[in-house]
Amino acid sequence: MRQYKWGILAPGSIANKFAEGLKIIPNAVMYAVGSRDRGRAEAFAQKHGFQKTYGSYRELAEDPEVDAIYVAPPHPFHEEAAVLCLNNKKAVICEKPFAVNSRQVERMIQCARRNNVFLMEAMWTRFLPTICKVRELLAGNAIGKVRLVTADLGFRAGLNPEGRLFAPALAGGSLLDVGVFNL
Repeated sequence: MRQYKWGILAPGSIANKFAEGLKIIPNAVMYAVGSRDRGRAEAFAQKHGFQKTYGSYRELAEDPEVDAIYVAPPHPFHEEAAVLCLNNKKAVICEKPFAVNSRQVERMIQCARRNNVFLMEAMWTRFLPTICKVRELLAGNAIGKVRLVTADLGFRAGLNPEGRLFAPALAGGSLLDVGVFNL
């Protein structure tokens, strides 16, 4: 079985969850972590068993040993980070939201196509067995034509106006952060 060397770009809280998931994949190698803060990269690498650390995203993207990179900086920086990785011929799984607008998404897709590399949004709900079954039932017309969908999703978050959940400068708000699950 071919081994795939993974990189993590931006070792934040969601990246911790992704790294935990990688540990159960038999052919995933916890290889490198890139952060704007070398100390954060080193702490993350030590916690999860990654072999190398970098003090910049560019160094991670340019490492010829890295096969795939999980891109997880704050929302407004997804496009820039993903394009950096794609231009270095790295497969990319980009944390949701994929980008903050359709122009950014188009540029990311065009870059992946131009470089002939894999690009995917890290939308974990898409792979839940229940959601897969619902898609199968809908495709088979098991319930007829869907006319209305009602969905709710919520969680308790402490108020932090500068945090990614609330700050407009970080593309915060209900739609881009958790609203995408309902969509």
